[in-house]
Formats: sequence, structure tokens, C-alpha cells
Amino acid sequence: MNFSEIFLDALKYPTKNYLKLVILGILCFIPVIPMLCISVLYGPNNISLDGLVIGLGLLSAVLFLVIYLFIFGYLFSIVKNTVENNDGYPEFKFLDNFVDGIKLVIIQFVYFIIPSIISFILVIVFVGLNMDALSLLTSNLNNNTLNNAANISAFLSSNMGLIIPILVFLVISVIIFALFTLLSIIAIGRFAKTENFGSAFQIKEVYNKIASIGIIRYIGLIVVMDIIVIIVACISDIFNMVPYIGIIISSIIIDPYIYIFGFRVMGLIYNEGESEAITEPIEFTD
Repeated sequence: MNFSEIFLDALKYPTKNYLKLVILGILCFIPVIPMLCISVLYGPNNISLDGLVIGLGLLSAVLFLVIYLFIFGYLFSIVKNTVENNDGYPEFKFLDNFVDGIKLVIIQFVYFIIPSIISFILVIVFVGLNMDALSLLTSNLNNNTLNNAANISAFLSSNMGLIIPILVFLVISVIIFALFTLLSIIAIGRFAKTENFGSAFQIKEVYNKIASIGIIRYIGLIVVMDIIVIIVACISDIFNMVPYIGIIISSIIIDPYIYIFGFRVMGLIYNEGESEAITEPIEFTD
């Protein structure tokens, strides 16, 4: 499939079953309900931190954790259908979807713990090498001397030794996280294809799959997907600015559309690579 075919397919796919799209949307909306109750009871600008607010906030957090694990598991089943060249919507299977959601979180955690550790080490090195400049910056902030463009410009001009390491740190961190994001997407595809959790951590095979797609082509596909997701997310944010009804529309229709689109693209991208021999990974039992 070429670029346009992949994204036209993925853009149309969420509308193939409006009932399941809305069901997924209702699930997305449930964790929002306690927060809406807080807004209705107190008003958006008069929320005080009392027992009711804390209780509703905790309820929202618990609902978000439980329901979104199920949602992620269901979205994974969309990837699984796609890599198996099944264009239909998968069925809702609460227990299986919930377990798969947990596995997806573990995959993401494993793939992002490494860049997180590297970034943390870079922060420590950066702070250690620039302690004097950082102390000066903190002092200026505490004294409110960086209160206009002229003062900020003068500070930056006289402390380029601080600015350059910050930029280097940001660039390195972005590159590392982007690299592991690219790996994790194909790792999820391998898990869907092999139905074996351990296959997601076969880094060599994950890389070989990316190479079979074409590294430049793969990055291009991910960039286009991200651009489309950002555009739709901006539309969602516009709806969220409308009190109550806008949030409901965004949660029930737009958010699930974005999720389904993204996971459908992930499966289609995985299918772009050549078929590979699946080696036996370490077994992970449920």
C-alpha cells in the first residue's frame, strides 16, 4: 500500500462500525463524569479542595486506570485483526482486553525506561557541569530580575554556556525517545502477529522488521500519522472549550476516533514489512 492508501484506509476504518465506536466513546467518557460533576457543583473557577472534590478526583483516577487498560487492550485487538488482514472490528472481550491492556502498558514501560534512565543521567551530568549558572538563574528568578525581554536577553547573552548544554540535552533526549517510540510500535505489532508477549522484546527482530519496511519510509509513515493525530486532537480541544456538551462530544466521538485510527495505522504499517521467520521468544505466562 502507498501512503495515501494506508491513511485513507485508517481514516475510514473507525466509521465501519458506529455502534462499537460509540461504545468505546462512552467508555472514554466514563472517567470524565466525576470531573464534570465537580465542575457543575462548584463552577469551573470556584473549585475548593474538600472531601467531595478529593473523592470524585480519586474515583475519576481509578475509573481512568481500569477502563483505559480495557480500552488499550481492545485497541490492541484492532492491531491484531489488521496484521491478520482482517478488516472487521474485533469483538469486546473484557477479560482478554484488560489483560492485553496491561501487557501493552508493560511493553511501553520497558521500551521507555531506557531512554528515561539515559535522560536522567544526562540531567545529573548537566546539573553537575553547570551548577554555577543554574544557581545564578535561580537567584535571578527568585529576585524577579528576569521580568522583561531586555533582562532575559541580557541574561541569555551572558550565559551561553548554560543555553547550549540545555539545547544539546533536549536534542539528545528527543532523539532517544523517538528511537524507542519507533521500536515500541513494531514491538506491539510483533506481539499482535505472534500472539506471544516475549516477541515484543526481541529487539533484533523488531529492527529487522523496520528495515524490511524501509527506515525512511517507516519514519515518514509515523510522522504523517502523528500530524493527522495532532490535527484531530486540536479539533477535540476546540470542542473541549465548549462547556459540558463539547467535552461530551469530544470524549464520545473524537477521542475514540483518534485511538482507533492510530492503532489501525500501526497494524497497516507492520504489514508493510516483509514476512519474517518468527523465532521462539521467551514464554510469558498470564
